[in-house]
Amino acid sequence: MVAENVPTMTITWGRFFSGFVVLLFLSLKKKNLFPKPQNYKWLALRSLTNFVAVGFFYLAIEHSTLVKANLLNMTYPIFIAIFAPFFLKEATGKYHWLAVLISFVGVLLVLDFEFTGLVQGDLYGLICGFIASISLMSLRKARQYDSSETIIFYVMLTGSIGLLPFVSFDFEISTSTALAFLLTSLGGVAGQFFLTFSYKYTTALTAAVTTMIRLVFSASWGLLFFAESISYGLFFGSLLIVFSIFLLRLETKKAQD
Repeated sequence: MVAENVPTMTITWGRFFSGFVVLLFLSLKKKNLFPKPQNYKWLALRSLTNFVAVGFFYLAIEHSTLVKANLLNMTYPIFIAIFAPFFLKEATGKYHWLAVLISFVGVLLVLDFEFTGLVQGDLYGLICGFIASISLMSLRKARQYDSSETIIFYVMLTGSIGLLPFVSFDFEISTSTALAFLLTSLGGVAGQFFLTFSYKYTTALTAAVTTMIRLVFSASWGLLFFAESISYGLFFGSLLIVFSIFLLRLETKKAQD
């Protein structure tokens, strides 16, 4: 809805800048303008990869459907499942590679892949999923050293500065556009708060599995408000991806027991 009137990168930048303003206000209340990180390496990796992933996500929405962009972005739990044993030393079990294989087949169905290559929007979505997996694994590490507020402060600051050269304000501002832009920005900020807070108390894979509920909301919004169609490939591919995440959830629960 917002993307019809506002350039994609401007929407993305608005999300980061809104978050930076909120965190700056909180920092000023604590009389600590720039929170001092305890671990610069993981914070920097989280900040850089997050704004790059978000940028690719909005590009995927612009060049594909809302449902498809979210589905391909949701491949990041699979990338986490592949790399977490090496990156985070998190244990895996017998369902690990089976889930990866099933999810891969699901992604092929979602893409309606015919061995002729990927369309532009699909490629953006997959790139987003891969980079997001690196970002979320680095978030898991960063939360071991720094608070949620410190991490989000620098994530939002990095995105605000990094995307500024791509921002354009050459669009007509109506009341509906301004309201949608504000809701998009504040929603992104709220999501970052909850996401960052959760990574203190769970593994990267468990947190990634939980966020798959976004698929349901995305499909509902796409059908109700954007008249997006659901193909057989998209439907059955979605089921396979969700089933693969369920397998990973079983594995995570078994490891915790």
